[in-house]
Amino acid sequence: MTFDGDSGIVSFMQDKIAIISDIHIGAHSDNPKWHSIAANYAKWLASTLKERGITELFILGDVFDNRKEVGVATLHAATLFFQELSEFKIRILTGNHDSYYSESSEVNSLSQFDEWDNITVYSSGKTILTRDCGKTYMMCPWGAFPDMETDRVDTVFGHFEINGFYMTRASMCDSGVASNDILKVSKRVFSGHFHMRDVRDYGESGSIVYVGSPYQLNWGDADTARGVYLYDFESDGLEFIENTVSPKHIKVDLAQMADSDYEKAKREQISGNIIKVCSTGLEDSSTRTAFLEMISNLEPLEVGCDIKNSSLPEFQEGSSVEELEPEGALMEYIDGLTIEFKDEIRNELRALYIQASNSEVVK
Repeated sequence: MTFDGDSGIVSFMQDKIAIISDIHIGAHSDNPKWHSIAANYAKWLASTLKERGITELFILGDVFDNRKEVGVATLHAATLFFQELSEFKIRILTGNHDSYYSESSEVNSLSQFDEWDNITVYSSGKTILTRDCGKTYMMCPWGAFPDMETDRVDTVFGHFEINGFYMTRASMCDSGVASNDILKVSKRVFSGHFHMRDVRDYGESGSIVYVGSPYQLNWGDADTARGVYLYDFESDGLEFIENTVSPKHIKVDLAQMADSDYEKAKREQISGNIIKVCSTGLEDSSTRTAFLEMISNLEPLEVGCDIKNSSLPEFQEGSSVEELEPEGALMEYIDGLTIEFKDEIRNELRALYIQASNSEVVK
């Protein structure tokens, strides 16, 4: 954003955009908490972009979490999300989670946005466009790829699986397109799909940016900064702005809580965040009880317990501390695997879990 010193008029930089990806509205089985997290992020994003004079937003796929079915509450949450961003021109690529078929975006959940005047959805084939500054760029939704031999543009935006990039902190992609192949098409490549934020410089060959998810979605995202990228087509400048409003996943080790510096640091991090209490169960019982009550009173968004001791003191009714959700643990485990048909496996496990939860045996 620039200012005319004589007139005081603000001039918006039309060739500078914001980029996010992998919002996953409806995450954690359409949990209302996560609908609120998405809505709060949208408010923060709108405010942040207005301050910077940014008027255009690119979303590189996976607006929704479940590609087989989208619940009514999640549809409503998506509407609220994009209403917060109604003042921005938005370009969206379909991701694999938005697409019914595993290798094509032909049928997708983003068609509801076709009637929104400020939103353009790219769901079939590659599209090449030109900016006001003369730079060309390509939009590649899930299932679409550039022609590595003939396509040449200044910037590529896609939802790709690129070999050698981390899908989670512990799992690397060992299939998909090679980085040196896609860099033949453009020296600047942006991709959604993998949730780990990553910027890799290949020297004269160019760079590849995995945008990552805009907020921490599970424990595999802990200790990683999330937010929004700003990109200037004309100068090729790139800036990351960290999201400061969404909850973070914080582990608290009860064995270290007796250390005053550690306790002070964790106290400052607990409120509003997702906490996992870790312990061997060997701490003094009264000390453990006091620290657990302190954690509960600091009003975390939710708390899971990973304590290997059956004598763990129970919390009084109404406490915010709850056991680690079995379904969430299953989904986190699947996320960390390097396997095909991950979405199908998630959906089958989710269906089995719901069936088991509703059975008389479980009840």
